[in-house]
Amino acid sequence: MKRFVLILFLIVPQLLSAAGKSVTDSLLQQLDKASSSREKIIIYNALAKSFWYNSPAKTIEYGEKALALSIENENDSMIIDSRINIGIGYSDIADYANAMDQLVQSLSLSEKINYKSGIANSLSNIAIIYDNLGNYEKSKACYLKSLTIDKEINNDKGIIGALNNLGILCAKTKDYKKALSYYEEALAKEKAINEKQMIAITLANIGDVYDFNGDKKKAQEYYENSLKAGEDLKSNTLIITSLINIGRMNLANNKPDSAMIQYKKALLLSKDYGFKNFIKDIDKYLSELYEAEKNHLKALEYFKKYDALKDTLLSEESTNKITELQVKYETEAKQKENELLQEENKYQKGLSNFLILISLMVIIIAFLSYRSFRIKKKSNQLLIEKNEVITKQKDQLTESMIKLQTSEELYRSLVTTSPDGIAITDLKARLTFVSPALLAIYGFAETGAIIGKSALAFICKDDWQKAMHYFNQQSEGKISNVIELKGIRSDHSFIDIEINSGVLKNIEGKITGMFFMFRDITVRKKIEQENRQQQEMIFEQEQEISKLELLKKEQENINLKNDLEFRDKELASKAMYIIQNNERIDSVVGKLRDLEKKTEEKERITQTEIRSLINELRISIRRESWKEFETHFTNVHQSFYDNLLKKFPELSTNERKLCAFLRLNLSTKEISDITSKSIHSINVARTRLRQKLGIVNTDDNLSAFLAQF
Repeated sequence: MKRFVLILFLIVPQLLSAAGKSVTDSLLQQLDKASSSREKIIIYNALAKSFWYNSPAKTIEYGEKALALSIENENDSMIIDSRINIGIGYSDIADYANAMDQLVQSLSLSEKINYKSGIANSLSNIAIIYDNLGNYEKSKACYLKSLTIDKEINNDKGIIGALNNLGILCAKTKDYKKALSYYEEALAKEKAINEKQMIAITLANIGDVYDFNGDKKKAQEYYENSLKAGEDLKSNTLIITSLINIGRMNLANNKPDSAMIQYKKALLLSKDYGFKNFIKDIDKYLSELYEAEKNHLKALEYFKKYDALKDTLLSEESTNKITELQVKYETEAKQKENELLQEENKYQKGLSNFLILISLMVIIIAFLSYRSFRIKKKSNQLLIEKNEVITKQKDQLTESMIKLQTSEELYRSLVTTSPDGIAITDLKARLTFVSPALLAIYGFAETGAIIGKSALAFICKDDWQKAMHYFNQQSEGKISNVIELKGIRSDHSFIDIEINSGVLKNIEGKITGMFFMFRDITVRKKIEQENRQQQEMIFEQEQEISKLELLKKEQENINLKNDLEFRDKELASKAMYIIQNNERIDSVVGKLRDLEKKTEEKERITQTEIRSLINELRISIRRESWKEFETHFTNVHQSFYDNLLKKFPELSTNERKLCAFLRLNLSTKEISDITSKSIHSINVARTRLRQKLGIVNTDDNLSAFLAQF
C-alpha cells in the first residue's frame, strides 16, 4: 500500500510561523498604505507566501499581481520570487504543467543574473514536481544541487528543507538508515535556529521512518506531536498529513472507527483548501477501509473517485508538457552557451581580420604597385572562403528546416491520434484548427463546417456566459481550470463536454491564440447521475429501516416494562395469597386443636393421630406454597440468586428465602405470616443476615441493598 509522506515547499517564510490570519490582515493593511510599486511587489509576494499550505488559489492570485508589477518595473529578482510563488501555488493544486513552466522561467532568469538564492529555490520546487510524478532520480539531483548552493550562501532554511526532502526520497527507496541521518541533521539545525514549523515537519518525517520499520506505537507518538504542532501553527498541510498518518496507525492497530474519523476530518480540510493530492490519497485509504469492513459499495465509490483524480493529476498531456518544458529549458541553456561561443569566435575573428587589414594597408602603401596582383589574388581567395562559409550556413539552415518539419509532423501526428478533441482559436474565439477527434465528438464530417466560426456556436446558449468568462480568464493568462459545458452536435442534440485549455505565445511572449482540449463525458455524467439517484434511494431506504428498527425497539421496551410490572403484581398477589392461605390453615389447625382438647382421655391414640395429621398438613402445605412462590420469584427476578450467591456464597436456605421476601419489600409482619414464625424470630434473622451481608454498622436499608442484585 502506498505510504503517505509530506513533500516540503522549501524556504518556508517567517510569515508562516505567525498566526496566518493576523499576518494576512496586517499585510493587507500595509498594502492599502503602500505608495511605491516596490513596496506593493514585496507585500504581494509576502501575501502569496502567507497562503502557502492553506490556499493555493490565493498564492497564485497574489503571485501574479506581484509578477505583473515586477515585469513593469523590470526588477529581475522580484520577477523570480513571483514566479516561484506562482509555481508553488500551481503545484499545490497538482497543475504540474503550469507549475513547471513558471519554475523553469524563474530558474533560467536566476542563472542569467547569477541569483543563487533564486536558483536554489527554483531547483528545490522543480524537485518537488519530479517527486510527485515518481521521477525520484531527477528529484534527488535537483535537491542535491539546491543543497550545495544553500550551503554556499549559508541559507539555513534552504538547507533544512533540502535535508528533509532528501530524507523523504531515501525513505521512499527504503534506505531508512540514510533517511534518518538526513532528518537528524535537519532537526539539529532546526533546533539551533528555533524553526518551529520545520521541527514539526521533521518530527512527522521521523514518524514515517518508524512506521516503515514497523514500530507503529513510536510512529503514532511522533504523528500526534506533529498534529499538535500543526494545530498550534495553523498549518493546514501539517494538520491534514498528521490526521492521515494517525488514521493509518489506528487502522494498523485494528481501530477502524477511529481511522474513519481521522480520514473524514482530513478529507474535509483538503476539499476546503483544494489540495487534490491529499484528496486522491484519502479516497484510496477510505476505499481500502470500507473494503476491509465488507462495505463493497462504499469501497467502490471511493476507489472510483481516487482513480478519476489520479488520472487527472497524472495525465499523459501534463507529463508530456512538463518534459517538453524541461527540454525547452535545457535547449535554451545550450543555445545561450553556443551564442556566447559564437560571439567570442566573432570577436576573435574580427580582431584577426582587423590586424590583417592593418598589415595589408601597410603593405599596400609600401608596395602598392609591386603587390597589386598579389592583393587581387588574395581577395579572390577570401571571396572563395566566404562563399564556402555561406554554403555551409545554408546547409545548416536546410538541416534545421528539415528538423522543424519533422517536429511539426510529429506534433500533427500526436494531435490527429489523440482520443480527445483539440481546437485552436484566435483571441476572438474563432476556430482556426480542429482535430479529427473533435469532428467525431460533434458529429461533423469535415473541417469546413467549423473553421472560422465562433466557438460559442457549438456551446449551449445557457452556458455562453460561463464559457465567455472562462475564455476571457484564459486569454488574460490567468489560472487554467477544467470546465464542464453543454455542447451542441451537428444534429442539434446536446452532449456533456469537459474542456481544458492553454495559451499560445509568440517569440516575444505575447498571447496570440488559445488551444482547447475537448472530452465527451456524456456517458460518464449519465452514470454519475444514476449513481447519485441510486445512492439517494439507498440512503432513503436506510433511513426508513432505521426508523422502523427504532420504533420496534421502543415497542419491545414498552412490552418488557409492561411484562415486568405484570409479573411483579402477579408475584405480590401470590405472596398475599400465601398469607391468606396460611391464615386459613392456621384457623383449621386451631379448630383441630380445640377438637383435640374435647377428646376424652380414653381416645389418646386418636388424638395423637390428629396431632400428627395437623403437623403433616401444616408442613406439606407450607412447603408447596414456598415452592410455588420461589418458582414465580425466579421467573420474575431471574438473576437475583446468581448475583447474590456470587458475592455471598455462605448464605443458608432460610437466609436466601428471607432475602427473596425482602427483595419484594415485604414487611416483617408479612414475612412472619408467610413463614409462620414469630416477629421476634424474623427480626433476629434480619440481624444475622445484615451481619453476613456486611452492613451491620451502616444506615443501609436491607431491602434497598438487596434490590441491587
